[in-house]
Amino acid sequence: MNVRPEEKRHPSPLALDRYALGQHDPAIEEHVATCVVCRRHLAQVMADPGPVPDAWRPQPVRGWPRWALPALAVAAALVLMLQTTPTPYVGSKGMANPLPTVAVWMERDGSVARWANAPLRPGDAIRLQVEPGGHRHVVVRSGSTMLYAGDLNGLTDLPISLRVDDEPGPETLTVELTGGGTPWSTTWTMDKLR
Repeated sequence: MNVRPEEKRHPSPLALDRYALGQHDPAIEEHVATCVVCRRHLAQVMADPGPVPDAWRPQPVRGWPRWALPALAVAAALVLMLQTTPTPYVGSKGMANPLPTVAVWMERDGSVARWANAPLRPGDAIRLQVEPGGHRHVVVRSGSTMLYAGDLNGLTDLPISLRVDDEPGPETLTVELTGGGTPWSTTWTMDKLR
């Protein structure tokens, strides 16, 4: 491509547009004073576009009285208010720390569900999720054997999975929470299918 030397010195169209919008640059001002091409570009950018055609102006909505839309909105709000019944609040009522809770999750045959006191089968996997209620430490035991001990920071999925063995007799799990107020513990005895 052949480019004449004087074409290399033109400011970019973007720089000329900025100049037209009031961002004056002495170099561009000096160039525009001597360049017909750039003056023509500035004249096009700064030209008055004229009146806005009527087709582009917003048209008034015809067919609905002015009061219809507000009346429809009020009617819809009334219907919603009459159909909804307030539900009682069941969250913690201003306690600084909620009560601790432990959720037991069970995996059986590839599906995971919250344990609902159903008998366990050998091979089932158990996971624990702890809401510490202000406590900072957890210990999980089976009988006198410690299975896990660790720190808590809010709702925590414990990083252990317990597999149910095929030994006869129930499984017993105890979760102890300490390090924040009165120590707290809970124990489950989980029956096994025979």
